[in-house]
Amino acid sequence: MDAELEALVETLVGQPCWSAVAGDADDYALVLDLGDKERRSLRLANPKLTFLQRTYEGSHSLLVECAWRIDAPYGVAVSCFDASRSTDRTLDALDQIAKRTVRAVETAWPGYDLTLRFDDGWALHAFAIETDEKSSRKNWHCWTPDGLVVVGPRSRVEHATTAEARAAFRRLRLAPFEGFDSGDEE
Repeated sequence: MDAELEALVETLVGQPCWSAVAGDADDYALVLDLGDKERRSLRLANPKLTFLQRTYEGSHSLLVECAWRIDAPYGVAVSCFDASRSTDRTLDALDQIAKRTVRAVETAWPGYDLTLRFDDGWALHAFAIETDEKSSRKNWHCWTPDGLVVVGPRSRVEHATTAEARAAFRRLRLAPFEGFDSGDEE
């Protein structure tokens, strides 16, 4: 087991979740924002998101790119395989998660499957099934004030400090503009 990964995800315990957003049906992506609301450096333009989601991000965040399932006290509520993310059932499950606090976190070796247990019997399970090392898709990312951990293909773990992660994000955000010729002469 990776002690640094365990320590980082353990900081999710006690954090309230205030935003849960799932990607389109052909994309497994699920994003949870937890903890304090922090103003984004760049406001998102996606009109499907609420003002709060476009303007703020969590001090703690989880991006799941692998298969996932949300369990409710009555059984399975929804999964990444549901045909449409806009059904009442899916939106209700996401809304229920976004109203709850993380009570326990579990990672399972050897794949680093991740389970977040919330209030009142709700849970999120992320199944680390990505194995294609050439794929840009990761299994899951966990961002906290203490740093970033990424579980990639074949459950390879990458760590970054907060400063390293912010620098990488700035480079990523500017990458499309590198080498861009605006036509202005200096």
